[in-house]
Amino acid sequence: MKRIFKISIYFMMMAIILSSCNVIEIPVDSAKPTPVKSEVPVDTFIPASQTATPSNPPSSTPTPAPTPTAKPNPTVNDLYEYLQSYLATYSGDYGLYFYNLSTDEHFGIMDKDKYIAASLSKVPINLYLYTLVEKGTVNLDTKVAYTEQDVEKGTGKIINEPFGTEYTLRELSKLSIEISDNCAINMIIRTVGKENFINYMNSLGAVIDYHTYRTCPYDMYLYFKELYRLYESNQAIYGELMGYLKNTVYNDKIPALLPKTVEVAHKIGDYFEIPSHNDAGIIFTEQPYILTLLCNEVNSAQALEIMQNASKVIYDFVSSGTLPAYSIDNHMMIPDRIVKEQRPSQFGFLSEVLVDNKVTKYYFDTNNISLPAGDEYGSELGVTTFRGSNYRDGGAYGTADIQEEKLEIIWDFDIGIIVTQSGGYWPGVGWTGQPSIVNWDSDVLKSMNVYSEFKSTDLKEVIYATMDGNIYFCDLVTGKWTREPIHMGYPTKGSVSVDERGYPLLYTGQGIDEDGTNYLAQKFRIYDLTDQSVIYMIEGNDENAFRRWFAFDSSGLLDSANDTFYEAGENGIIYKIKLNTAYDKTAGEITIDPVITKYRYKNPFGSRYGIESSPVIYNHYMYITDNSGLLACIDLNTLKTMWIYNLGDDADSSPTLEVTDEGVFLYAATEVDRQGNSSNLDEQYYPSYIRKFNALTGELIWQKEYLCHYDSVINGGTLGTGIIGKNDLKDVVIYSIAKTGTNYGGRLVALDKKTGNEVWAKEFNAYSWSSPTAVYSQSGKGYILYCTFAGQMHLIDGKTGEIKDTISLGANIEGTPAVYDNIAVVGSYAQKIFGIQIK
Repeated sequence: MKRIFKISIYFMMMAIILSSCNVIEIPVDSAKPTPVKSEVPVDTFIPASQTATPSNPPSSTPTPAPTPTAKPNPTVNDLYEYLQSYLATYSGDYGLYFYNLSTDEHFGIMDKDKYIAASLSKVPINLYLYTLVEKGTVNLDTKVAYTEQDVEKGTGKIINEPFGTEYTLRELSKLSIEISDNCAINMIIRTVGKENFINYMNSLGAVIDYHTYRTCPYDMYLYFKELYRLYESNQAIYGELMGYLKNTVYNDKIPALLPKTVEVAHKIGDYFEIPSHNDAGIIFTEQPYILTLLCNEVNSAQALEIMQNASKVIYDFVSSGTLPAYSIDNHMMIPDRIVKEQRPSQFGFLSEVLVDNKVTKYYFDTNNISLPAGDEYGSELGVTTFRGSNYRDGGAYGTADIQEEKLEIIWDFDIGIIVTQSGGYWPGVGWTGQPSIVNWDSDVLKSMNVYSEFKSTDLKEVIYATMDGNIYFCDLVTGKWTREPIHMGYPTKGSVSVDERGYPLLYTGQGIDEDGTNYLAQKFRIYDLTDQSVIYMIEGNDENAFRRWFAFDSSGLLDSANDTFYEAGENGIIYKIKLNTAYDKTAGEITIDPVITKYRYKNPFGSRYGIESSPVIYNHYMYITDNSGLLACIDLNTLKTMWIYNLGDDADSSPTLEVTDEGVFLYAATEVDRQGNSSNLDEQYYPSYIRKFNALTGELIWQKEYLCHYDSVINGGTLGTGIIGKNDLKDVVIYSIAKTGTNYGGRLVALDKKTGNEVWAKEFNAYSWSSPTAVYSQSGKGYILYCTFAGQMHLIDGKTGEIKDTISLGANIEGTPAVYDNIAVVGSYAQKIFGIQIK
């Protein structure tokens, strides 16, 4: 969205004229939208060396697996569903393949994804060696001399021997399997030929090209199935290899919790640089079965326990027909259920994690990230961030005692304007421009530099960053300043966030790099509200950024349990800020010592990787939309992208999220920006989309399309963030669409949550960039505050779309109202901030 507004006299006059425009009611559109598949992006793997570094047996007793409780007649599908849910409980990449050699029952979970092979590759290499023995082309008694080209660090003993030491192929096979000797396997590879054994792997149906030193659970199943077949037909030859696999010294994964009497022919493979832990083999029970368990980018200690427990559950199912009690939780992301077309591996999508400003091959946060439900975020304070919560579904705190269905301005005060040297015009409050409203704890209030008259009151403080370069503080009820403004000097277009723990910390971004005289690259700032000092800054002009635009319009979110703040930049970086907060409430002193982790990406949908909207966080998953049309889900534990979608255009409107009994759903909307060109503006209309997704799978559920006028400076489409209806509006979502119908027209629509069909719609002669805000009466009746560029605020019955009252706030209202009980606060281009009572 272009941010250099040159407001002409004509434009200002148009706003004045339209302030008295009529509203046109529109008939309901009953047409059901047709879901459209997206074009989507790519996950990339980080190449690893062939070096295998198997783990040593654990010194401590493993955590026991869950005690199985009898589930009536569990089926293999029950086992599949249980393991899907169990593995999905943890972050990281987990895959397995199960095959019952007696019954042919089988299933896979993420079984064809790429995993680092590490020492698992020693199984198919040795299998190929023994097929050559069976054919008579290789003799296991042939001696091979150890040379410099065979050296590979890691496990084994040959590396300590002098060059020229000879070993038979039988000895090399035994060493490579039983103690996972890396030099031994290199000597075998040198003998049989690398391309030859890779061709053999492919002939068995392998889906992963081993030239990448990757494999998958399915491929490892193929190798063990072939070994079992050959073993059954020729034990004289293949029994030797099977014996080595039964006698491996590494038994800390699949066999760890099984009875010691159970024979397991298996091979492990560990790679610690990018924590990857694998085990695959045949478990010889009354019904022998193959199990391959592979994982990448995991917490190593956690992964070991997970693999042990999964193996024990499968053993109990096969041997005794028992399975732990379970239920399928439709509020959990199960990676195996993510729509394949939405997986990053399908696209040229690159994401990287930077620690200490260096790209790391592996990242895992062990802090058990889990943000609260949306209605619990900052629940005792008021409105602490854009749209009120980590679901971005609110913007109003409490309930309103609405009797007259009227709006009344109860206070206002003047603010300023910045006209920049390049011609930018920044008056009053702009997009997204929502204040925070905070009911401070009395002890916290006393420690801050508010005026003495407010120190002992039940203050509900409005905090508003504006385009005149200031952050204002005032009393919600009277509009009186509660303290001096913070003079930042450069325009803010976004919305502040207040620490949701109630700590005196304020988080805000800078939108514009000019103040009328000087240039200053945009920064993200953290303020200590005891004295209003800046205690931390992030430079938008980040040397690690892939995009050279540096604004911070996004409103951040705090993970209070882990003392971590998340801020997204238009430079294409998400900043994960471990604050290390020390707060002495009694002394009124607060300090932070931030440690930054960065997530950056390159997107196949366009080069404008940068986040202007405000992210949603559900549990430990972050959802973002960006200027290139990317919608992405990111696991905050691993900073790995789980799924993505091509929205088709710039998405400045923030996504919104809803958790229901049926599942978790995400709504996202686009504007008209990238689709257009400037050759024939009067005739150009392009679609703006509102879409609903399954947030846990990436599935597109429905989309609604509106044709909107293209303007390269003042975009049409959906720029305001939508409302997810609650109470008597629980069946609808509500969005405003700009520049639809006419070049200046707008439309407010209520869409059925299940179908996307319009329930009601109204057209206005003045469009809106402001986000509509829902206010609920004490009985649960929903009203909508809808603001337009003509300076009007409308109070609308959310159930019917009927306008109940309209007031003028003097000029364009791009900002978003925040509401605390009966009082709304919003600023406008009239260079004023208003307190409005909803009566």
